[in-house]
Amino acid sequence: MQEPLSALRSYRLRSAVRRPEGSGAPRSALFVICSEHVAATAFAAAVDPALVLQNFGGTVPPPGAVSGGDVSTLAYALQQERVRHVVLCGHAACRAPGFAPAAATPERLSDRLFTPQQRASQVGLLLQMDRVQAHARAWDRHVELHTLWFDEDEGDVYAYRPAERRFTLFGDLDAERLVEELGAAPAGAAS
Repeated sequence: MQEPLSALRSYRLRSAVRRPEGSGAPRSALFVICSEHVAATAFAAAVDPALVLQNFGGTVPPPGAVSGGDVSTLAYALQQERVRHVVLCGHAACRAPGFAPAAATPERLSDRLFTPQQRASQVGLLLQMDRVQAHARAWDRHVELHTLWFDEDEGDVYAYRPAERRFTLFGDLDAERLVEELGAAPAGAAS
């Protein structure tokens, strides 16, 4: 019970140093996260300022979807806040329906051997990446996509590398570069 109370106290202290509304400090990123995955949620919460779209599976509505909170959040992030980065976070143990293992194509995945469920969650994550790109094009926006896949069994994080068309291990230096690229300060840092 102490952790939630500590988080609330920390929030109250941080709110005194956060940017006031309308101060012009833009949010740099939108995180799209599965609601099942605690580590990805904690990572997104540690990046400030950022927006978060969190739902079961970390899914992005297909292009042409016109209503619903997820479409509204995506539209707000890309059109109003004009975020420059979208960080998609998936995980190995994702239980969201619709990530069919048959869709897996080895050239888009890591060299490591993964279970069919793990491959399906990676393919599902790539589908979300394609959907974000389609929405951005439809709204005449360019965003940098960052696709992270968390392996709970091994404690590893992989990043999708478009040039290599596969997931590769994501190390501490990669994480530092990503946070720097997002232009974000760690949560709780004075702005």
